[in-house]
This record gives sequence, C-alpha cells and structure tokens, in this order.
Amino acid sequence: MASPISNLIPQILQHLPSGTEIAIAQKLKEVVIDFFKRSHIYAVDLAAINVVADTAEYALTNPSGFQIKHIKSGSIESAILRITSEDQLDLDWETLSKQFGFTYDPSSLSATTNPIQTWRVAVSDTPPFVYQPNPNMARLVGIPSRSITGGLLLKVVCYPTLAVTTIDDWIYNAYWETLRSGVVGMLKMMPEKPYTDLRTAQAFLDAYEDGVQEAASHSMRSFQRNDRPHLRCTTYR
Repeated sequence: MASPISNLIPQILQHLPSGTEIAIAQKLKEVVIDFFKRSHIYAVDLAAINVVADTAEYALTNPSGFQIKHIKSGSIESAILRITSEDQLDLDWETLSKQFGFTYDPSSLSATTNPIQTWRVAVSDTPPFVYQPNPNMARLVGIPSRSITGGLLLKVVCYPTLAVTTIDDWIYNAYWETLRSGVVGMLKMMPEKPYTDLRTAQAFLDAYEDGVQEAASHSMRSFQRNDRPHLRCTTYR
C-alpha cells in the first residue's frame, strides 16, 4: 500500500503558516527524492534477466516511477555476484583473478600470441563480478561463456522521479516526521520569504539529517543480514 505525500502538507503548514501549497508541494518532492537517494531505503527485485553467451552488458529497466541508483545484490543461478567498480577491477585484478577460474577471449591475442589478461576480456562459465558503467547498465565480469535463461537476478536501490505522488506506507509511517522536518527547514532557509527563519530552520534541518542517517543505518543493517558479498566501491553515491 502507498500513502500520498500530499498528506504531509497540513503538517508542514503548521510550521509555515504563510507558506503556499504550491511551494510546499514542490519542495516536498525534492526532499522525498533526496531522502531516498541518501538513505538507500528503497530496494526492489528486478525481473529475471536472460544471460546471453558472449554478452557482458545488460540494460536495467527502471521500475515504474523510479530511477535505479545502484545494484544492492545479485546472483547468477545460485552463485552470489560480488559488486565492484571499474576502478577497483583495474587496481586489484591481479589479485581478484587468482580467486576464480577465468579464461580469456581468444580475440584478445596480441601479435606475439600472448593473451592480454585483463578483466575486460576475461571469460567465465558463471561470472563472479558485476559493476555498473551507468545506473541503467550491468556489466558482468567475466564475459559469460554460456546462456542462462532467467539466470541474472538483481536487487537494486531506487529513488523516485519528480513525478512522485505516493510512497510506501511503511516508509511514510516511519519517516513522515523526517520528511516534514526537511521541507520546513529548507523552506525556512530561503532568503526574503515571509517564512524565512534561519534560527529555527537549522533545528529542522538537523532533525532531517538525523532521520536520513537513521534510515541509512536501517538499510545497511538489512543488507548485512542478507550476508551478501560486496566489494566496497564509490560508484553512484
């Protein structure tokens, strides 16, 4: 079930009696998006993706009304994918490659017939790594050597688009005060408005930041309970 975010407008007006519903509604959308982006509170399972032999990159379709931020976890068949980044693969490939039985694409042979053994041309029966060249693309490492129908399963962290009008009940019920504080604080910080009040604005913004951190901690604890292997990276923060 979902709750309309517009339900928060009367709560916000209690602290901004001179505010307009139009300004509040716009700022509310911005705060909701910021909250989802920074807390990683919302994750969904994408539909199973067919793995195609000799194909490393797979387009990720955004859930309706949302933009994918990053992959949270994934698997191919029963094998857990390790989430990484292009920079980390470049830096640590010599070490990482020794842990798995990679072969290398014959088309990468050099003039001296020695294979160029980099992650970009590594081949695997069941790829152990995935990273995102962009938020709507998953790149498997190594390149799969076989096709697997519905073999790629991904859970992705998402945030709403500006078209957002509702959020899940459990998020609304747990964090409505956080969202209210964010809107009130940001509007009170705006200069030369009837409701400008820098002194009280900071208290509301502090409450908002506390709520974002609480939600982020909740998301991290949930991830840790899943016991998912995860290579630390800075992709798409």
